[in-house]
Amino acid sequence: MICAHSSEPFSDWLTNLLLYSSSTRFSVNFHFPLLFLGKTHEITGWRVMGMLLMLFFFVRSLYGPMLTLLYPLHETVMAIESKTKVDDEQWLAYWILYSLLTLLEMILQPVLELIPIWYEVKLVFVAWLVLPQTKGAAFLYERFVREQIKKNGWFRDRED
Repeated sequence: MICAHSSEPFSDWLTNLLLYSSSTRFSVNFHFPLLFLGKTHEITGWRVMGMLLMLFFFVRSLYGPMLTLLYPLHETVMAIESKTKVDDEQWLAYWILYSLLTLLEMILQPVLELIPIWYEVKLVFVAWLVLPQTKGAAFLYERFVREQIKKNGWFRDRED
């Protein structure tokens, strides 16, 4: 029996998981070298599919924050440090829209959990907002958000 809380080393636990956890029924067996374990084991097609799925979710968990937070953060700092104000508008608009999207997600979370591809749709939308070729954040802000803010009286004249 495999127990995650056992005292055996992680590599032994992973080996046992890969070798004994899934059924070999309905699978095609082939030899797959487990380089990180230093051994060659017979692994079924189901196990390989499971490993690929785990890899997909791991990569997915990395590129989401990189696209939505790290790249915009870097570009925002670069925009602040540049002498022009054009790029400042793009990134300020991005952070406004990203905040609105996050608030909307928090409110609609029970509904969005029913949509299986919501995370991918969100990432494609954020990519459109972020990419310098599209300048989607500046476009959406100018076309829709700014009008709503003016209409609702959120603007105040500030003396600089």
